[in-house]
Amino acid sequence: MKTILSVLLVMAFVSCSKKDRFARDIEKRELDAKTDSTITINMEEHMISKKNLSEIICDVSYLELEATEGSYLTIPINIKLTDSLIYVLDLDEHLRCFNRYGKFLRNSYKKGRGQGEVISLYDFDVDKDYLYLLDGAKSAILRYTHDGHFVDLCQLPFRAIRFKQMHNGWYLFALAPFTMTDKEENYSIVLTDSSFAVKKKYFVSLGIEKSAPVARTPYFENSANSVYFAPIYQRSIYQLRDSILFMKYYLNFGTPYFEPSRNVNGEQESQEKGILYTYGNPIHANDYLIQNFYTSREVKGLFLYDIQKDESLFIKEVINDMDNVIRFNFDLTKFYDVHQNLFVGLTDVYFKGSHTEEEIKEGTSHLSDDAKSVLVRNEGEEGINPILMFYRLRKDIIK
Repeated sequence: MKTILSVLLVMAFVSCSKKDRFARDIEKRELDAKTDSTITINMEEHMISKKNLSEIICDVSYLELEATEGSYLTIPINIKLTDSLIYVLDLDEHLRCFNRYGKFLRNSYKKGRGQGEVISLYDFDVDKDYLYLLDGAKSAILRYTHDGHFVDLCQLPFRAIRFKQMHNGWYLFALAPFTMTDKEENYSIVLTDSSFAVKKKYFVSLGIEKSAPVARTPYFENSANSVYFAPIYQRSIYQLRDSILFMKYYLNFGTPYFEPSRNVNGEQESQEKGILYTYGNPIHANDYLIQNFYTSREVKGLFLYDIQKDESLFIKEVINDMDNVIRFNFDLTKFYDVHQNLFVGLTDVYFKGSHTEEEIKEGTSHLSDDAKSVLVRNEGEEGINPILMFYRLRKDIIK
């Protein structure tokens, strides 16, 4: 019995030691990645305990996407807009096209191996003229007009899992592991010209330990020309500028780094040590850069950086005081329309029958009657498509 107990204690000590070493290694590598251009923000000087949601967002409206046979969506994972269209990609690789009033227009591609067909849709992007699809199985970009006509297919010299078209016609690709032509040279991101010739490579991947500063495969969120991303479980935000990718912001919380675990002590340990880390990517608006921070996978803080004023704010808790919003989480925001200064995301919906009367009453007691008519649905309407939420940020969030 003593032997077993001793072994368990040694295993626990080794596990904790490895976790501590990994955290220290992550911190060192991230600090080493700072440059003279990196802006270090000491977060204790910019923290507030709480702020009302009505002081952060405004102009909230909702749009129900038409649900007809062939237009149903499962879990939306990406939303992109043009001046007149809304494209929604779901977890099952359905890419539905709606007009800006929510009317279903068409499915955006056909699955298959023929010309103009897609085997496996990994990602998509849009501009004013075309829809671009990344077929991961074909390692190709397929181009379509916005009325659904296939234009052409361009083969890629690598295997990509995500991509983004830049304002100058170039492309950013997040790569699948070990997909460069030279197997000895492997990178997480490449920048290509309009013909997909590689012009720049970023973040060499030489295994987990060597690639620790960018543990997530980098990708860039959906606002026009946005070129920011946040390495997972860390405290930095990178920017791509003039083909140079560098750490733009480093948020100094003055607390230890931590590699979150799924064990029962993870959340308690994180809270006790005051550990905060990035998980999702930042949202880049015209005036603000916005980043959620987590403690053991729970949202515990919202960081806002006013790009024009060069001022920042860290809000520990956002209080929902609005009568037209059920719950609010910036992670549900899927797109930012730079031309209209408009955020687009998803909203929760209550269904009578799927929720008890007590649950609905408790969750919607603060809502106006107009909001309830949209966000509380009758039994049997579970087949409706997701409801989109549109909103804007206030200009005077940081005072």
